[in-house]
Amino acid sequence: MVSALIAGGGGGIVCLIDMQGNVVHTWKMPYPPGLYGYLTEKGTLFYNGQIRNDTWIGKQPYMGGAAMEADWNGKMLWEIKQPDHHHDGLLLRNGNVLLLCSAELPANVAMRVRGGLAGTEHDADKIDSDYLVEKTKDGRTVWEWRAWEHMEPDAYPITSPSDSRSEWTHGNGIAELPDGNILLSFRNISTVVRINRRTGAIQWHLGAPPLSG
Repeated sequence: MVSALIAGGGGGIVCLIDMQGNVVHTWKMPYPPGLYGYLTEKGTLFYNGQIRNDTWIGKQPYMGGAAMEADWNGKMLWEIKQPDHHHDGLLLRNGNVLLLCSAELPANVAMRVRGGLAGTEHDADKIDSDYLVEKTKDGRTVWEWRAWEHMEPDAYPITSPSDSRSEWTHGNGIAELPDGNILLSFRNISTVVRINRRTGAIQWHLGAPPLSG
């Protein structure tokens, strides 16, 4: 059966819909949706939930805050929380969870970010950027990768002159490649990078002008 998963419904309702538009299955999740959810190869539901908080990223419409897995009948198999999680998260083949997160840039890095609309930093002069965190299903951190430790702001300016400077990179999506390395897309700098999981180095990137947001 070919079907589509709709994880953006109100009240944490996730619907599986066939190609004729019929709802064939639903889940009731404990939190409103973050942006992404998907069915795993086992037929379980991986879900990014939204738990708002008082941080800058925690107030944004695309924030997350939790990742979890539910079986076909809606039983929660595990759940982890991460207050600065946003947009995307995924189950890795090793059974751990990779989350896309946001943190405030160090001041000496933020001052080198070019592009965007002048004066639109958050909290007067703060700029956020992305980091990845790999966690076990019981919440232990086993790997982290921070954009500002592997990317030079001078080489990756904010592409649109009308975009806010509240964020530098603004990650949207992550994917695990067959070799275990990671693809990560950045909206604000119109760039996709491939990250070496062993060294953290960027092995390849595709950037502006071919991409836009």
